[in-house]
Amino acid sequence: MRRYFLMLTFVGCVLLSGCAPHSSALKVTLDEEALQSGNLAIPDFTGPYKDDLIKYYQDVKSEFFRKVIADQWVSDEEFREAQERARICLEDAGFTGVEYFAQGGSTFANRSDLGQSEMLDLHEECEVSTGFAATEIWYGMLRRNPDNVDWPTAERDCLVKVGLLPEGTTVEEMNQWYSSQAPESRSQLAYQCSHDALGYLGDKKKGD
Repeated sequence: MRRYFLMLTFVGCVLLSGCAPHSSALKVTLDEEALQSGNLAIPDFTGPYKDDLIKYYQDVKSEFFRKVIADQWVSDEEFREAQERARICLEDAGFTGVEYFAQGGSTFANRSDLGQSEMLDLHEECEVSTGFAATEIWYGMLRRNPDNVDWPTAERDCLVKVGLLPEGTTVEEMNQWYSSQAPESRSQLAYQCSHDALGYLGDKKKGD
């Protein structure tokens, strides 16, 4: 979770298709013609994430996600729907025991006919193509960092505040500390700083 927000760039660049749920109610819609012609209507995004939202809206090939993010927010209900879309996709792809959890994360039974790499590829493809991957990123990001502050700096400041790093530690030194796998870097306090550096979890800024 420590580099949760860096996933923003990954999903914006890796635009996979296929593995869409068979249910017509959950089918991914691609608007390739509008994208190629430049006629895709962009909502009037504002605020600290304006530029990122515009890029995501243009790049992500999921009409579901576009509808979700048009109001610059991801509700709990929308997040659960995104999880359901991904679950159905994985089941259609032959996976069993698929479960998505309310606080994030998922589990599924391994397919004996596929290697680990192939299974991970299918899992990733489902989550990206259904719009779940982008929805999950924004669901967490808008809650954990609503003002779009520099996350590595906020994380470093949190680690200093709780006494895990000394005053004057740089972000680069923080990264080296994590890489060293010192016991303190794997502590609950370190996890809390990496997961909720600004202390917003549980403090919803909108009425979900």
